[in-house]
Amino acid sequence: MATEIWKQLTSAEEEAEAMIKGAKREAAELLAKTRRDLAAERGKQLADARAQAEQELGRVLTQAKQEASELRKKAEAEAEQLRAQAEAKMAGVLEFIKERIRN
Repeated sequence: MATEIWKQLTSAEEEAEAMIKGAKREAAELLAKTRRDLAAERGKQLADARAQAEQELGRVLTQAKQEASELRKKAEAEAEQLRAQAEAKMAGVLEFIKERIRN
């Protein structure tokens, strides 16, 4: 009878160990799947963030190019105006010098 009880206990212990191993295996598989899912989600979030950053960079770059173009046009207009003023003054200066030379 003691042998029978011992066999039952041993059998129950083996079943418990098998159940524990199975539970550990399932937990490890679930953990691995969760890690893969998290890595995939993280990758998707990074790709989305990268795309948004590239869009924002493109927008800012376009705006900067427009502002630079406007500044360049303004500078060119001011330079042209200054050239015209210099030419007008130069004609007056030349006339003054000619008058001084004649007199």
